[in-house]
Amino acid sequence: MRMNQLKPLFILLAVLLTIGCSAHTSYLFEKPSGDWPTQCQALRKALLAEPKTSVIYSQLPKDKPTAPLWVVNLHDIPIPVPAVPYREIFLTRGESGRISSISFTGQEREKVIIFYDPVGPPSEDVFATVEKGETDEGRRLTKQIFGGTVSFDRLMDWGNSHKPEELTCEMSRQAVEMPISYALIYKAMSYSDSLSAIHKGVGQLPGWIAFSTSSAERPENAAWQAHIFNSEYTLITIHIGRESVFKDIGLGIGRANLIQAMNRPSWLDAFSAAVNADRDPKLWNALIESLTAAGFSRQSIERVRKVTPK
Repeated sequence: MRMNQLKPLFILLAVLLTIGCSAHTSYLFEKPSGDWPTQCQALRKALLAEPKTSVIYSQLPKDKPTAPLWVVNLHDIPIPVPAVPYREIFLTRGESGRISSISFTGQEREKVIIFYDPVGPPSEDVFATVEKGETDEGRRLTKQIFGGTVSFDRLMDWGNSHKPEELTCEMSRQAVEMPISYALIYKAMSYSDSLSAIHKGVGQLPGWIAFSTSSAERPENAAWQAHIFNSEYTLITIHIGRESVFKDIGLGIGRANLIQAMNRPSWLDAFSAAVNADRDPKLWNALIESLTAAGFSRQSIERVRKVTPK
C-alpha cells in the first residue's frame, strides 16, 4: 500500500489519539456509555474531510462505451480493453498454481490489470491487525457490532451505501451507526482520494464498479475498477488518460454484446484461451507464438514462458 493510500488511516488514528484513545480502531466501539457521541462526532468530522467517503452508489449509466474497444472474456467475465497496440504483458501464478494476476500495457497510458483471489471465509474479527492477529476482544466486538462474522464484500457494500453525513451520533442510534462508522473507516482506506462514482453491480455479476479521476499507481491517469464476487474475488482495473477517448470504457465491464473495433489482434484470442484453460501447455505455447508474431517484448515472452505449465 502506498503512502497516499495510508493518509486516511493516519488521519483517523490521529483523531482517536486526540480524543484520548489508543491507536487501535476497536477502541472507538468499546465503551457503550456517553463516550459514543464525542467519539462519533470526532470521527464524523474526520470522515467529512475525506470527500471520497461521501460518494455512494449511483445507477450505472445505460450507455455503452463509445470508444473503440476489444473484449476479452476471462472466466465468463467480459472485459473491454482499449483498441490500441500492446507490447508488454505480465502474468503470475499464485500459491494454488492458478494464474493470479495479469496486466498488459498499451503504447500510451492504457493499462489493464486483473487480479484473482479466493473468496475467504467471513472475518470473526474485523479489528485484527497484522501484528496481533485475531483476538478474543476483537471477536467479541465484531459479534456485538455486526451481529456475527463479516465478509469483505458485505463491509464494503455497507460503506458504499452510506456517507458520514448520515451519522447523527445520538446515543439512541448507536447500535445502528456503529457498523456504519466502521464501514466508512474501511471505505476511507480502500479508495483513491479522487473517487467520483460507485455503481452497484457489474453487468449481471455481483459486485460494484468505481471510477476515480486519478489513480494511486498512476496519478496522471483516470481509473475504472470493478470488484466482482462470484466463485472468486476478481479485481479489474483499467487505467486511461484523463482526457482519453477511452474514458467511458469501464461502463462495459461485465456487459455482453459490446460493439467491438475492427482489426482484433489474434493474440487476444490466444491469450483468453490459455488463461481460461490454464493448464494446457499447447494453448500457452500457441500464446507465445502469437505474442512473438505481434511484436511483444522479449521480456514479455519470457514472463509468459515462466508461467507456462510443463
